[in-house]
Amino acid sequence: QAQQSQQPQWVYGTAIFGGVVGVYVRLLLVGLAPVSVWDTTALMTATYLLFALQRFTASAPLLHVVMVMPLFTLLTIPLQAASPHASLTLITAGTLYLLTYRETDRPLPLYLALVALNAAIYVWVPVWANQLHVLQLWVAPAALSVLFMLHVHRDELKPSVLANARLAATCVLYASATGDVFLQDNLALFALILVLSVAGILLGVALRTKAFLYGGTSFLVFNILGQLFIHVPEHALGRAILLFVVGIAILGGKFWFDLQRETFLQRIRIFRADLETWG
Repeated sequence: QAQQSQQPQWVYGTAIFGGVVGVYVRLLLVGLAPVSVWDTTALMTATYLLFALQRFTASAPLLHVVMVMPLFTLLTIPLQAASPHASLTLITAGTLYLLTYRETDRPLPLYLALVALNAAIYVWVPVWANQLHVLQLWVAPAALSVLFMLHVHRDELKPSVLANARLAATCVLYASATGDVFLQDNLALFALILVLSVAGILLGVALRTKAFLYGGTSFLVFNILGQLFIHVPEHALGRAILLFVVGIAILGGKFWFDLQRETFLQRIRIFRADLETWG
């Protein structure tokens, strides 16, 4: 009846009955033992099987069941930092939501996928931040997720709102990295902020996005001037070499772009056209 009927109550009722049977089978096998990785594996396996079934039947109620199922896996994972069990489960759930978004083109699975993948990263962020003593690890995943969502909804937002939101997210990302540079006299962090700034400039030029170009340029100049006044006595040679390399790379990139302007712009147009139709 659930297979032939399109009424949601039949699908939901069958799903609840299947869940009750699964709990009963677990009680028969292991009793009241605490939840383990096998419970998580069983739930995720059942979810992916239901997803495959939903693709064959094109049932909207079954799609709702598939989207709710990963939430029950949260009851089977240890909610603590640096947990491979929790992180892998969240990545698996995020992958399922991405597949659902690709097949249905609905926005909700994409939002749930971003939440799950960010949660999988933030499970490890406290440990990484304590080991490396950097602030940007707390900010980078969220800021990148905001930039991604702004790109997805770029046609729905006003150009001024989109530009301001992009600039704000970019500045938060750069500001956290810059704070780490000035709070710690670390040559590797200085190299990282230079790479991020140059990458933002190149991305702004390639995508013709002013927020990336202005943010990357501003923080590149700010960091260089700040380092010259604050940390010049320490690691002066290393910073000088880095700045020299960055300067040479920028000049070389400018000359190369001038020589390959038409070819480069044609590839960019093709890339943007493919990006518009992706998904």
